[in-house]
Amino acid sequence: ILAVSVIFNVIRVVLAEWDLTITSTVAGLRRDAGLFSTTSLASTLPRVQRVEIEQGPLEHFADMRSTTLHTFGAGDFRVPGCDAEQALELRSLALEGSSGVTTLNQRVSSREVFKSVRDSSIAVCVIAAGLWSAIGWWALLAFVVVPIVWVSTRRQVRLRRWGITADAVASRTELVGWKSQEAILRKVTGVTVRQSLFERTRGLATVRLQMAGSSIS
Repeated sequence: ILAVSVIFNVIRVVLAEWDLTITSTVAGLRRDAGLFSTTSLASTLPRVQRVEIEQGPLEHFADMRSTTLHTFGAGDFRVPGCDAEQALELRSLALEGSSGVTTLNQRVSSREVFKSVRDSSIAVCVIAAGLWSAIGWWALLAFVVVPIVWVSTRRQVRLRRWGITADAVASRTELVGWKSQEAILRKVTGVTVRQSLFERTRGLATVRLQMAGSSIS
C-alpha cells in the first residue's frame, strides 16, 4: 500500500508540476505548470507576505530546495526543486529590494527542552495508567516516547536561530531537514507577546509577528 501511495504521489506531482516556470514581469510574478492541463497563477510582489525555503533529507542529497512565497489570500507560489541560486533569486524578489537578515545570531531558551519533556511525560503517564489494566507491564513501553521527545527537542532548540534587522525578520528551524522563514517588517500587521505560566516564571515569552494570512514566531 505504501509503494502504491508513493507511485501515485509521484505521478500526481509530475502531472501538476511539469515544466514549472516562474516569470517575473513589471506587474509581478506568474507561475505556469502542468503536463496535460496548464495552471497559471499570478500575483503582484506587494502581496507576498513571507518567503519560506526548506530542504528535506532527500532534497539534501540532491542539493535542492523547495521555495514558497506566501501571499495573503489564495495563491501561494510554491517552487519545488530549486537549486541554491534559484532559491536566493526568489528570496530577493520576495524581499523587494531589502537585504533581509544575513546573520541569524539569536537563539531560543534551552528551557524549552524541559517544558516539552515535562508536557510529554504527563501525557505518557496518563496513557500508561489507562493501558495498565489492559496490558499490564507492557504499558510502560509508552515511556519510550519521553527520551525521543528529549532528543528531538534538544536538537531543535540547539539548532534554532532567528534574527531581526531594521527592516526584516527571519527564523530558521532544523531537525532532520531545515526550514527558514523571512519577512519584511513593514508587512507586519500585528505583534502578539504571549507568556504562559512556565514562561512568566522564567522571564521568557513567545513573540508572534502577524502578517496578512501568515506569521513568524
